[in-house]
Amino acid sequence: MTDETDFIIEDGHFKAVTRYRVLYADTDLMGVVNNAHYFRFFEQGRGEYLRLLDFPYVKIEEKGIRTPLTEAWAHYYLPFRYDDLIRVECWLSQVKNASFRFDYQLYLEGSPKLHVTGRTLHATVNLEGKVVKIPDWLTEILNTRLERAKALSESWAPPPRKAPCRAGWPDAASARVHRQSWRASFSQIRAPCRPGRASARRIWRPRTHRKGFGQPD
Repeated sequence: MTDETDFIIEDGHFKAVTRYRVLYADTDLMGVVNNAHYFRFFEQGRGEYLRLLDFPYVKIEEKGIRTPLTEAWAHYYLPFRYDDLIRVECWLSQVKNASFRFDYQLYLEGSPKLHVTGRTLHATVNLEGKVVKIPDWLTEILNTRLERAKALSESWAPPPRKAPCRAGWPDAASARVHRQSWRASFSQIRAPCRPGRASARRIWRPRTHRKGFGQPD
């Protein structure tokens, strides 16, 4: 484990970035990091996220609020192995009345390939364990970073989606006209039919499906 922690602004999110060096104790018989350990990496990531807000989890508990885990999810794309340096990106993705959610992405340091993605959902309860609304002071702290990230991130407003077009066509409108003309010309094609058949749109079956196949003509 390393103490290096920084942050990035990406896709409209303030992301805490932490790093973890894989130990032998983290691996299983297959030589890869055991799936259960990833939830420890998630905890490390969200802990450093709150620390970057200058409001670590200890201060939240001192004010009488706890945030138990109510849901945890992970998808494993690629494994990590001994001595790998894991880059953990964590950000606050959702804040509701009595819960909030963290999202995670794990990479091998120096590589753009995504290894693991995950999310955790947390409720807010008092010291007696009763679910309570997120206090205003905590909502303000959480939303401050979200709003600041939205303002700083140039990619927060996604570009308008464009209809896919074929190579060689300058825009979607030209491609659409081409497809319409192609369909119109294709609809005029008629399959061959036997003499006496009124409809020319019937499917012309191969000779193997005709009655008497294999018999001499």
